[in-house]
Formats: sequence, C-alpha cells, structure tokens
Amino acid sequence: MNIKSYKEVHKNFNEDITLALVGLTYTTYFSLAVNQDDHKNPMLDDFLDITSDSLTPSLLYQNMITIISNHVLAIIRLVEGGLDTSARALIRVLAETIFIFIIVFTSKDHFDNYCNGTNDEEARSIWYKFFSKKKIHVELKKIEKRIGLPEEIVSEINEIRTSIYKEYSSVVHSSAYSSVLGSYAFDFNVDQLQIGVGGKASKASKNTLSTLNWLLFYFAIMTKGIVSNIFEFRPKSDNETWRIALPIRECFIELYLKITYKDEYKSVTSKH
Repeated sequence: MNIKSYKEVHKNFNEDITLALVGLTYTTYFSLAVNQDDHKNPMLDDFLDITSDSLTPSLLYQNMITIISNHVLAIIRLVEGGLDTSARALIRVLAETIFIFIIVFTSKDHFDNYCNGTNDEEARSIWYKFFSKKKIHVELKKIEKRIGLPEEIVSEINEIRTSIYKEYSSVVHSSAYSSVLGSYAFDFNVDQLQIGVGGKASKASKNTLSTLNWLLFYFAIMTKGIVSNIFEFRPKSDNETWRIALPIRECFIELYLKITYKDEYKSVTSKH
C-alpha cells in the first residue's frame, strides 16, 4: 500500500514534490549558514551581546530552522505515504513555526521574550502575550512593510495567512466533520472517496503541497528581505555554506513563480 501510494503521489504531484524538495534544501543550508563560529552571522549588531543561558541568537535560529526543515520533510513523507490528513495537521504547526521564527529572527525584544519560556507554563504565557494569532498577523505585516513589500502584496499575504489558519486549524482541533472527511482519500481517477486506513494517496494532497510550497516561498522571500534589507548582511564571498544557500534560495523563488504563475511568468519573461 505504501509503495503504491508513493508511486501515485509522484505520478500526479511530481512537480509539487520537486519544488518542495528545493525549498527544503534551502531551509537546510540556511540553518547551517546562520550559525558559523568562524563567520559573522546575519543579525543586527545589537543582537551580538545577547545570551540567554548560553543560548545565542545564532544557535536559536539554527535550532528553529532545523525544526522547520524537519517539519517540511515530514510533510513530504506523509503525503508520499498517503497520510494527507496527518500532513495537513503538520502544515498548521509548520505555518506557526515559520511565522514565529520570522518575528523572533527580526526583533531583539521578541528574541528576549521568546527565550524567557523555560518551562511549559511560561512558554504558554509568552505565546498568549506575544505570539497569539492576532499578534502574529500584526507583527508580520510590520516586517513585510519594513523589507519593502508593496501594500497590496502585504494585504494579499495576510489573506493567505488567515485562510491557512482557518483551513488547517480544523484538522488540529478535531471535530466530527474533520474526522469523518479526514479518514478518506480522494481517488485520482473516479469521483469517489475511499477509506484511507493505513495510508492511501489522495487527490486532496494537491492543496496540501500547494500550501507547503507557499509557506516555503514566504519563508524564502522574508528571510531574503530581512537579511538583505534589515540586517544589511553580505556574507563573505569565500564562505562555502552561504555560497550554496543563497543561490538555492534564488532558484527556489524563481521555480515557485514559474510553476505557480505560469501564464504571468511567460508574459513577463517574453517581454525581456
């Protein structure tokens, strides 16, 4: 069953899976690039004197990006195994992890706040105070404007972010409706549902992978804007890890635009 699901997923979603793997490669190399002992790291100068029980910004950011990378890999593997509902639940976790990372990555104050959660109770209190859904929206919109995104793009991103919370929270906060629907797989060839026990490839994974790739695209453009426009960071040309990470990021952004906006992309490129 697992082998059959894997083959069917790659037959129908090969482009989406490939794009996600390129995005995953960027997050993996970026996690290594931000915490190098022998290289200046891309935080503002006033971040450099911060430590929280020996937790430096560079180390925390590497840890957070590692979690993001592993979530991305897990989602891909779940989809390949025909476990779309489980992948959708992890999409919700991934989205919030990315959103919080961007805020903590950009702000010294939010870094301090985030690091103060040394146990479950403190972490829960900090989440409600600084990283609830409404507060995340407000902070991210500020950062999006700081890196130079136009107002209409910021508005569109906010709408997509809101829809992700709405759509994928229903999987995490289990209801009768989501439990019933989530136990079935949508057949690729006929318009019917099939019980998905044990894992079965589903046509519904198209939306799951599309959301995954949007989150990776958002992560790529935001980290690019923060590193370049806010930190004004330029890595040394001889640093091998950055020399790998940055071109892969640009490759992913270009591929995402080319695949997701085929007609618009062809129209723009034909003019140049």
